[in-house]
Amino acid sequence: MAIIYPPLVEEGYQHCLSMGMNLSKEEVFQHLYEKGIINAFGYPTEMALSNGFVAEFTEWENWSFDEFLTLYPVFKQFDDYFFTLVDGFWQIKSELLPQFFLTLEEKELDEQSWMQLEAFFEQREMIVE
Repeated sequence: MAIIYPPLVEEGYQHCLSMGMNLSKEEVFQHLYEKGIINAFGYPTEMALSNGFVAEFTEWENWSFDEFLTLYPVFKQFDDYFFTLVDGFWQIKSELLPQFFLTLEEKELDEQSWMQLEAFFEQREMIVE
């Protein structure tokens, strides 16, 4: 029987692997739980959210562009002509994706910005590698 771990545990496990650490997913779960980052169900705790250990990216339909930028401040660095509202959610115009990625390569982004980009593209089933 396969155990399905919560997304934060999976992310933590992948991070540990990338750092050369040899931990099981169970050990990662236990560590995150003991540190108060996740609860017994694998959801982030209020402490983890308020201290920035975990970020929550929840978009709502028909947000204004300003509300979208509040959730994803990384996009403030880009001209608004890159974006369009599709089915109630802000997207990067598909015809401008190549130009967007060229512009992105020129930017020096911090870890928070990369996390925002990853969340944006994952929610759109377009993972940036």
